Amino acid sequence: MIKLLLFVLLLGKSPKIKIGINFPLTGPVAAYGKHCLEGIELGVLGHPEIELIIKDNEGKAENIVVILRKLAEEGAVGVIGPLISSNAIVAGLEASELGIPVLLPGATNTAVTKVSRFLFRGCYTDEQQGKALANFSYSTLGKREVNVIADTTNIYSGSLALYFKREFENSGGAVQFIEWDGEADLSETLQELMNSTIFLPLYYENVVPVVKNARAQNLNITFLGADGWDAPELFQTLEEDSGELYFSTHYCKTEEGIQEFTELYKEKYGEDPNAFAALGFDAISLFLLAIQEAEGIRPGDIQSSIENITTFEGVTGFFKYDHSRDPMKDIFILQLHKGKLSLIEKL
Repeated sequence: MIKLLLFVLLLGKSPKIKIGINFPLTGPVAAYGKHCLEGIELGVLGHPEIELIIKDNEGKAENIVVILRKLAEEGAVGVIGPLISSNAIVAGLEASELGIPVLLPGATNTAVTKVSRFLFRGCYTDEQQGKALANFSYSTLGKREVNVIADTTNIYSGSLALYFKREFENSGGAVQFIEWDGEADLSETLQELMNSTIFLPLYYENVVPVVKNARAQNLNITFLGADGWDAPELFQTLEEDSGELYFSTHYCKTEEGIQEFTELYKEKYGEDPNAFAALGFDAISLFLLAIQEAEGIRPGDIQSSIENITTFEGVTGFFKYDHSRDPMKDIFILQLHKGKLSLIEKL
């Protein structure tokens, strides 16, 4: 049935299948939305039956529900986004009420998908990456003491910090937890932490000033981060940094079988894809698979089809969905050195 429907669509004799995009395209985390959208747009090339309805949520939680309703009213059969955890966690109840499937490419907070069966995650969780980073710090880097600077008012930063702390301490290490509001001057704090290791579970726009502050003071500090670091804007700003910078992420361009995606992206956008571009490409690919396998093209049909997808192989790797609609997938640990990325571990 669906193959016949797509054939008719390709002939232009039926309305297009609409997929909503609910991303931050302006505001402090706009880089995540920009790159993820680029991955999605690359993924729909060659699929004229698909129409993207793109909305900018500005990274603000108060915009999420309004945009979800607009996308449903405009005929979207499914939605990709929100992208960050603080936005995604408010989407669940509205998605349930509207009966529309929502795929979250980059929202890592562990609690997000527990809100509604209409929310599906496309990335690993903060619990998974917090544990992976703690084990990497303790076992690979041989660290026994780590300082954590986190913004506890942000659910991404706060929860990731706690997962890291719990796992690192369970391994036998010691953690000093430092709360930061994202604005206060950390110069004195960094001086006190000279020759130490600091975990920064922050978004890229807050990571850069902390690292640059430490380097300006010639402080020998090893910095650890998570997927919030993965933005070309951060890599370019820190391209002269020769210190130790490590972070976890969802994608590594040197993995086998993804060269075609990397080359197509670079040809279209003039730079290598980052993790959010890859997550966007996988998100739309998952939706296209669900549409192909669905019994119809109503939101409920797409919802049921996604629920029946137990395994998926994309450019961020192969994964299986668990009972919470969270994918079990690999975590990559990369090192950033003078603007260049290299794979250190795959966990």
